[in-house]
Amino acid sequence: MSKLFIYIFMLISTFIVLTTDCFAANAYSVGSKYASGVTGAGNDFTGLVATAADSYGWLSGYNSYYSYQPSYTYLKSTSRLGKSKVFFIAGHANPNLISTAAKDTDSYRTGISRYNDGYVAYDEAGKKFTYAGLAGRSMSGTTLITFAGCSTGAYNNGERNLLQQSITSGAKAAVGFNNMITNMAIDTNWLAKYNNLLGNGWTIRYSIEKANAAYPGRCASYVTKEGNIDVSIGTLARINSLGINIGSSRVVESSIEDEYLRFDMTNNISIKKLYETKEEKPELINDVMMKIDSSFTFDNYKITYNLLDDAGYGFVFLTYFINEEIQTNKVYMIVTSDYNIKKIYLAGVKKENISNIDKINNNNMVEKFKSFEKNEKESFISKSRSQNRNLTLMRDSSIIEEEEKYYLDYNTGNLTFVQTVFSENADAGIIGDSIEEIVK
Repeated sequence: MSKLFIYIFMLISTFIVLTTDCFAANAYSVGSKYASGVTGAGNDFTGLVATAADSYGWLSGYNSYYSYQPSYTYLKSTSRLGKSKVFFIAGHANPNLISTAAKDTDSYRTGISRYNDGYVAYDEAGKKFTYAGLAGRSMSGTTLITFAGCSTGAYNNGERNLLQQSITSGAKAAVGFNNMITNMAIDTNWLAKYNNLLGNGWTIRYSIEKANAAYPGRCASYVTKEGNIDVSIGTLARINSLGINIGSSRVVESSIEDEYLRFDMTNNISIKKLYETKEEKPELINDVMMKIDSSFTFDNYKITYNLLDDAGYGFVFLTYFINEEIQTNKVYMIVTSDYNIKKIYLAGVKKENISNIDKINNNNMVEKFKSFEKNEKESFISKSRSQNRNLTLMRDSSIIEEEEKYYLDYNTGNLTFVQTVFSENADAGIIGDSIEEIVK
């Protein structure tokens, strides 16, 4: 009798595992290290892919797959692009397409475009890229598709961008960026935090908001969305389909309030006009901030706006600078809904490190900055460019923007020099590359 019971139990267990697998939601994460021979060679997106795939694997009932070497055939498969519940792709991009290039061959110079399957573009070196298409494809099985690349959600001269085409094709939500982003640590950390939050079962909206609070850089300033972001892509699992506890591999994400200082606003204060005019020193914001921080003055802060939709959901970032020369991660992040201020976070600096803001000597940081600027900057840039052929090539190609800045992180106490170059890679996307050096 016991043997029969064991046999029946094994049959039931096998049936449960098989049916669970059959009805599991699928997630795909793709991106490559750009191969030698293509423009952008050496740029590596595989770390972002690994984090995304790992995070989605924490979700109950999910199969999470990844590819560091996606081919055109791999990407255009409807079981992956269209029927998967979640899709994440990282690469060089523009509003029309996002590219990967794991190998310098016709099959692996590829990506996803807003057009039909088979759309062709060329990079600066004249290499042909062939793209899987969103147009003519049903994306109705997809809850969320994320395009981690430059300007994937930017205004596109009246045409649809990648995000808009995803929604038109049936996806429930799409996330991207309305301007250029980089491989700077603060931006790659933003993407990791965003995916970790999704893998913990938080909603898309909350995942964006907390990632913004943790890493208020370019990604936070330019993140944008289409569709319904008030949903989660799944529920955090405790064990996997084999009954193995996955707690040890999971990054547990608590609420924003546990890590960052928050101020709630009880009065409806509209800043719709400010979103429209993008004032640099609005008196309204100054009055609000003075109630929170009596030392606040726009002489020490720079303001940026990021409105995500016409319903008035967005973010205003007030970034603290030392002597207008050193950007810090002390950032007041104003969150708006219906164009009204709903809450304000002291973003960037964790609660446990707020005391560092007063402990760190600003004069010492200014002296470090001046010394590096005078004695070390040029040799560092020269050495970095000689070791990175792609950075040298971008100097001679179609440069869109160059930026140099000094960045103080109050969590670590590190002052970092960052140089960023953005270059138009013909029709195959925008290349953004940053080099960073801690100033001693």
